[in-house]
Amino acid sequence: MKVEQVFACYNYNEEKKIKFASLEFEGYALAWWNQVRSDVERMRRPSINTWQDIKIVLRKTFVSSYYGRDLHNKLQRLTQGNKSMD
Repeated sequence: MKVEQVFACYNYNEEKKIKFASLEFEGYALAWWNQVRSDVERMRRPSINTWQDIKIVLRKTFVSSYYGRDLHNKLQRLTQGNKSMD
């Protein structure tokens, strides 16, 4: 992941990683993140303190449970011209 290359290059600490990543949020993701921060401040949810924590929460929120299966199915159906990838 490119963002992880940036983190490694600049040796960011966990707090800075989360701030840096959240700068890229737009639209619904930004509104969602602002709500998460508000909920953390009001102690309605546990805080997100590490890059690993935010990746887990982002996947649960924005990646469907069948995403991996769909990617695998697309790979199985992949063709070039009239030839399959087999």
